[in-house]
Formats: sequence, C-alpha cells, structure tokens
Amino acid sequence: MPEIPKKLHHYTSVEALKSILTYQTIRFSPLSKVDDLQEEKARDAVALGKRVLVSSWCADEHESLPMWDRYAGLCTGVRISLPAKPFKKYHYTARDMEKYPYVVNISADFAWDTHIPIEDILAPNYVIAPYNWNSNILCSVIYTDDEEYLYPKLIARENGYTDVAFSKLGKYKHTRWQYQNEWRYILIVYPYSMREMQLNVNNTQQTWRMANIMLNGTDVPGFEYYDMAIDPTCFSKMEIALGAKMPAHEKQELIEFIKEKNPSAKITDSEFTYTLR
Repeated sequence: MPEIPKKLHHYTSVEALKSILTYQTIRFSPLSKVDDLQEEKARDAVALGKRVLVSSWCADEHESLPMWDRYAGLCTGVRISLPAKPFKKYHYTARDMEKYPYVVNISADFAWDTHIPIEDILAPNYVIAPYNWNSNILCSVIYTDDEEYLYPKLIARENGYTDVAFSKLGKYKHTRWQYQNEWRYILIVYPYSMREMQLNVNNTQQTWRMANIMLNGTDVPGFEYYDMAIDPTCFSKMEIALGAKMPAHEKQELIEFIKEKNPSAKITDSEFTYTLR
C-alpha cells in the first residue's frame, strides 16, 4: 500500500456536512449503493455488495474540478478535509469482555483497541469488522483493467470449509475512475454473530450454512448505512472548502452553522472561487 497521506478529502453536499458536524460521525454506505455498478460484482457470488461498507475520500491535496462537479456541486457543495486516521478509538480489557462469556481464552491482561464499538463487533445477530480483520480499515484504491481483479473470485472451498474473501471487494476499480485518486475506509458486515463463528468453527456443515447466509443474502439484511464516530481531536482539525459559486447568503448561513458545531474548523473558499465563469 502507498504511504498514507496526512490528510484525506471528501466532496459532498451541505446537508451531508451538517450531519457530520451535528453527530460527529462519518457515514459508510454499501457497495450496492456506490456509483460504479461493477464494484459489487464477483465471478462466483451475488448479493455481497451490501455486506461491504465504504466511505470514499480523495488523496489529492489540490481540489479537483471533476470531483466537485460529480460529488458536491460548485454552487451547493463542500470539500471536507480530515486527518487520514480520523476515527475514535475504543479500548477494551478483560473486564469488558465478561459480559460476553462465549468469547473464550481471554487472559487477565487482555487489551483490545478498535475503531468499532464492541456492541457492534459482538452483536447478537451480526458482526461489523475491518475488511481484513486487523485494526486498519483504510486502503488505497487500485485502478486496473484486469478483470481478474475487477470481477474477483471470492469463494474458496477446502477440506469441507468455505471461505469468502471479502477483502477482494471494494479495493479495485476500472482505470476510467483513476481521476478520483481514491482512498477508502472499508468495513464488512457478517450476517451472524461472533458466538456462532466460535461455536461452529470446527463444524463443516455449519460453516457451509453460514457461508450460504452470506452468499445468498438471507437471514440478516444488509445495512443501509453505518456511522462511525470521529475522534474529537481529529474533529477539531477539520477543514472545509466552500463551493466556488455558493450564493453569498447561503455561504454566510453555512459559516455560522459550522462555527456553532465546530468552532475550531478551518473554513476557506474553494480554490476555484473567482476563476470560473
């Protein structure tokens, strides 16, 4: 993976900005909702796009006119900039795990840092997890024309076990999208609990049943969205560029709203202000 930029940038609407400021969260949406229809497709599975949740950002330091046009609007949108690792971190110990007795082999000095609240990792009927099961949820999008990556093979069966390689989804896009220079935060929603995973890890019949739940999209529906909390320090470092053609009265109203919700945010005009007819 390339070196992680210090800051990432998100082009969006004023309404979305107001929601981010009000709730201090960033919204993830399923691949089944993104603008590139190819992204949720695989060679050997259907209905998995709703299990992969993403939040899309741009690494380009300077503003992109195509990004403004497509995702924000020069009259009605904004560009938000945040540190590249903006999410709140939760710290859990062995005592926190006592309410989840089915999580076994927890030592007394157990410590766990995660960006996902434990109640969503250990929920009764689903698991939300980083795309590769470590603490990192950020990756750079790889642009390619190779259909092996654009339409990946996700399912592997060996010795009666079935594995679904979710980490192959959400990371590759066709080169036609290369102008986005995109980095993504990626989460996976598994439609069964951590308890089921642990109880059935050595049961090949149940493992296959659980894989079928994912592959067929049955049982627990996919999430329409998922909101992750922003770390307060990162929230205070937010930078907001206002659309180049935003009407003066709307701009002033928005500035007042931003100052109320995030007094330390840096507010600027777009780089394209006074440069476009």
